[in-house]
Amino acid sequence: MTLKELGWNPQLEAAFELFRAKGWVPARLIRETTINYGAFIAGDELEEVEVVLCGRAWHEAENDAELPAVGDWVAVELGDENTDSVIRERLPRSSCFARKMPGNAAQAKVIAPYPTRGRCAVMGRPIRYELRFPRDE
Repeated sequence: MTLKELGWNPQLEAAFELFRAKGWVPARLIRETTINYGAFIAGDELEEVEVVLCGRAWHEAENDAELPAVGDWVAVELGDENTDSVIRERLPRSSCFARKMPGNAAQAKVIAPYPTRGRCAVMGRPIRYELRFPRDE
């Protein structure tokens, strides 16, 4: 599997150019826990790595919807056996599926960046959704 198969496109490549110059690598978030994320990093083959969010990104986010979510594309500074790999920036989203934050009418929670179509469960009850977007030509 390649980043292109995960949705990497010319718009993301253009948005990432500045970060590539810093030595960072593109990654797609695939898992989120309370303390870190899992991400696919490109190399000879896709590699799953644990990554953490840098403090600057956390503190500069005005609300939770600006934080990275599973499915987002991010710029990662790779670590080694002694240092963490760190999410330095979230690339701009072209779309997202969001809901109201519980108890807070002013904020949104991103459920799925870059949604297409599929099924999900809400409180154990399956629901179907289909979001339609213009086709990329």
